[in-house]
Amino acid sequence: MFYTGTYGVSAPLMSKIFDTLNSTLSAFDIPGGIAWSIAFEPLPTAITKHGDFNGGNSLGTEPMDGNGFSMSFSTCFDECVLTTTVMLLSPLWSDASSNDLVQNTAQDLGKRIAAVARDEGLLHRFQYLNYADPSQDPIGSYGYENVDFLRSTSKKYDPRSVFQKQVKGGFKLDL
Repeated sequence: MFYTGTYGVSAPLMSKIFDTLNSTLSAFDIPGGIAWSIAFEPLPTAITKHGDFNGGNSLGTEPMDGNGFSMSFSTCFDECVLTTTVMLLSPLWSDASSNDLVQNTAQDLGKRIAAVARDEGLLHRFQYLNYADPSQDPIGSYGYENVDFLRSTSKKYDPRSVFQKQVKGGFKLDL
């Protein structure tokens, strides 16, 4: 399972996120064991700035969201300003009898981390669709105007709603 959130970057927030994770996960155990993976990845200006040049960004992100940090794919040299990061919370476990407990714990952690970020003024509405849990609303996180634009584009180029009705799985636009 995956769970996502997007936050501003600050040392106090990161410390509080890790405190939240540690207070829950250090004592969390289930039959067969569990491994929790928590990754923080950038929302780089190198990507978000292109929307302004091409008529907008349907994800609702903007260049002012800035660069974040990552250990995986971000390269930002002199212009790097650490302001936004996307979190991926992903537990791995083998005993299906623990599915509900793991999912509820991950969802609760995500909500608690969002509350901490909100209290710090660093919660962003954007939810990265590829990392989102079914309990989340990544398409709604793009903002009303962007979702409305996606709906009108879908109606124009997919009038029979093939991608909304005939493609299994994933998040879908409400038409």
